[in-house]
Parts: sequence; structure tokens; C-alpha cells
Amino acid sequence: MSGRKETGHKRKLYVPARYVFLAIRVLDMFLSSFTEGVMPLAITSMVRTTTTTTSDTTTAANVSLTSSDMCPGSPEVTNNSSSSDSKGGDFDWSELTQSYVSNGPTYGSVLTMMLAARLVLLWSPKLMMAAGGILTVALTALTPALAHWDVRALIAARVLLGIPSGINMPAMFALDSTWFPPNERQQMVGVIFGSLNVASIASSSVTGYLIERFGWEDVFYIFAVMKFVGLCLWIFIIHDSPGKHPRISEEEKNYITSTVKKETEVKLQVPWLQIFLSAPVWAYLSVSISNVWIMFLLSVELPTYLTKMLYYSTTDAGYLVSACNAMAFIVQVSSGFLSQWLRGKGYISQLTSYRIFNAVVTLGSAAAIIGITLSGCDTTAIVVLLLFIKGFQSVIIAGSFLNHMDLAINFVPTLSGINGTVSSIVGIISPTIAAAIINNNQTLTAWKEVFYISAIVSAVPYVIFLIFGSVDEQPWNKVPNKDETLDPEEPQVKSKQSSVSSEDVNKT
Repeated sequence: MSGRKETGHKRKLYVPARYVFLAIRVLDMFLSSFTEGVMPLAITSMVRTTTTTTSDTTTAANVSLTSSDMCPGSPEVTNNSSSSDSKGGDFDWSELTQSYVSNGPTYGSVLTMMLAARLVLLWSPKLMMAAGGILTVALTALTPALAHWDVRALIAARVLLGIPSGINMPAMFALDSTWFPPNERQQMVGVIFGSLNVASIASSSVTGYLIERFGWEDVFYIFAVMKFVGLCLWIFIIHDSPGKHPRISEEEKNYITSTVKKETEVKLQVPWLQIFLSAPVWAYLSVSISNVWIMFLLSVELPTYLTKMLYYSTTDAGYLVSACNAMAFIVQVSSGFLSQWLRGKGYISQLTSYRIFNAVVTLGSAAAIIGITLSGCDTTAIVVLLLFIKGFQSVIIAGSFLNHMDLAINFVPTLSGINGTVSSIVGIISPTIAAAIINNNQTLTAWKEVFYISAIVSAVPYVIFLIFGSVDEQPWNKVPNKDETLDPEEPQVKSKQSSVSSEDVNKT
């Protein structure tokens, strides 16, 4: 009797291992967002502002700007004096140089994404991400010293900081596809990526405050320490698969392995030609391109737009970025659950769900961007539209964000690597084009040009997905003359496991 009671008591306190995995994944994304997102906001205080004024014009660098092409409220235009917020920074960098510094990690991720997609099949995804985390901690802590030494050394370090990003995408998708059953995957991934926005809310507010209070250097030291603590938890708690977890219950392990059906990609040759000739794959990639273009534009250039065009202080700009990310978090999590609920009830098919939510991501964002160009200097309208854009972009979780798992579950790391590489290239192009247009030319006309280009890039991919998008397993994903098997780590699991339901696991 007592033994049974004790066993029942233990089962009551049991937390499913996949939920623990979820919690650590959320923490890792949270801390990664802190370390990756600090530079775009910090750089507004790192760079020296060189502005002289007259009663009729504002001259920045070598370009004379009439006040009619700038928003009213600028201390330089209205008062002929400098604002207390526009104190000089430590560095005299052009807009293009700032773009290279802010966006350096994207260059590094381009170089490593596909290599990481192949290595993840041969090595432990957990250890790959841990190695990337160690590099992140070291380079983040060294950022202030490198910045004071030589901007070229800083840019090189920022490029190296992209290596963890290149590793993380294929590795984390490999882990997620192994740990999350298909009927829970969209909600779980929605929570994970929603944590990025929560982190951005916190980091934007905290970063702005720390910069104003202590100086920009301290931000990098603090975030490096936080990332190190999270890295320790990752190393000791995360495991590559349910089969390798020492404390998972048999019920939960059987449930996960019976629903996550795939071949091991190590034993399969990657059908490169079929992948690159696949219209559904390119439809999936096109929506990612739309999403990444706007995401990088906002993350890299938004602080500059708020401080240089709308004249917000660094602290206030941080709060506005936080508000945008708060909107993104709410929409991201709720849209993921809404999509899964609508499909679960049979109200819409999976493909219809993708098309509906992709329309919000692409067409909705394009409309809001055009709205900004029509708003002139109405800061209230612009801030509201920025909130809408961040919300629209976050709906990608309910759209085709996980479409590659539908098309080819056996090649998830490879498709993730391709998507990540393409996204990284777009992530370089988007802010670089913006920086080139506004370089020494912070005017309404220049920013309108940036917004028009972004609206076109945002909208066109929807047409591509509408025509070629699919949720059907592609022929090249199937293994010829071979029955589909379960997780290769659990080949013995068959009919007995299939009877284990989600409800049974949650009761344990």
C-alpha cells in the first residue's frame, strides 16, 4: 500500500520532459535575443553625432537638409541648439559602417549555416549549440575593448558572432522535430519564438536604461554573464532526443517516439537537385524572405529611425521598441494557438491556414509600411503602424514557418540550413540597402524610398506561395522500397506505443 502511494505521489509531481526541454529552449532563445539585439540600440549612443545648424537648414555631415524634408520637433531645427540627449558618442562611423557593425553576425551565419546543417546529422545538436554559446559569451564580453581598439576588429568579431546563429537554426529545428509531437509542434514553437519578443521587450528597455545610467560598455558585460548562466543550464539539462534522456518516463518516451516518425537523415542521401527544383520549397522560402527582410529592417534600422528622424531619446526609443515586441509576443503566441485550434476543429485545412496567415504577414505588413510613408511626421500614427507591422510579422508562426516539416521531415536540418542561408543573405541585403539610401541623408524622402522597397519585397512572396505553396510530403522525402520506420533510436516501438495518447502522458 505505502509503496503504491509513494509511486502515485511521484507520478503526481512528474513534469513531462518535453516541457522541461521547452522551458530551457525558451530561456536560451531569451538570452540569445539579449546578446544579439543589444548592438542596434547601443550603437545610437556609441556613435558621435556631427550636426551644425542655421535658422533655416540643418547640415549633417556633408549634406544640407531643408527643414521641410525633416520632421518638426528637432532641437536642431526648432531651437538652434543641441538636445541634452544628443551628446557625443565615442566613434565617428558612417551609416554604412554602423550597418556593418550592427549586421555583422548575419555575414557569419551565411558562411556557417549549410555546414552546420550537415554537421548536425553527424554530431550532437545539443553540443553544437553549446559550442556556439561559448563563442557568444566570449565575443560579447570583448565587444567594448574591440570597439575602442579598431572598428575593423569589431566588425570581424561581429561576423564571428554569426557562427552561433548559423549553428543554432538547423540544430534547434533538429531538436524540436525530435522532441515535439506533430499535434503540439506549432504551439510549442510559437511559445519558443514568442520568447524572442519577450526578450526584446526586456532587453530594449533595460539596454536604454543602462546606457543612460552607466554607459554602453556595461550592457555587453552584463548580457555576457547572463548568457553564460543560461549556457550552464543548457549543458546539464538538455538531451538530443527522448531516447537519450535519463529521467524521462516510459509513457512519455513512447508517446513522443510513436508520433515523431522519420528516417535518420544520416542514412539518406540529400536530394539536392530535387530540393532546389521544388516549387513548394521555393514558395516556403519566399515567405521567409518577406518576413526576414522586414524583421531585419526593423531590428537594425528602427532605433536609428526613431532617434534620427522622430527625435526620440535613446531611452524612449528603447521603450518604443519594447512596445513593438510586446505586440509581437502577444500576436505570435495567440496566432499559433488559433491556427492549431482552427485546424483541429476542421474549420480550415492546413494549407488554407497557411495561406490566410501568410496574407497577414506579407500583405498586412506591406499595407502598414505604405501607411507610414503617408503619415508624414505624425508620430502617433507611425508608432501605431510600427506596432501593427511587428504584430503582422509575428503571425508567421501560424503561417508557413514550419512548412519544411510538412514537405520533408527527413531533411529538416538541410531545409533549415537552406532557409537560414537564404534568410541570412536577405538579412544582409535589407539593412545594407537601407543604410546606403540614408547614409548622410536622414530625410523623409530617403526613408520613404526605404519603405517603398520594403513594401514590395513584403507583398510579392504571397503571390508565389498562393500559387505554389503545399503541405504535401514531397516524393523525394520518401525512402524507396522501404517501409516508413519510427525514430531510429527506438526501432522496437510499434503498435503498443501508438496506443499511448497525449492525455495519458499529461496525467502522469
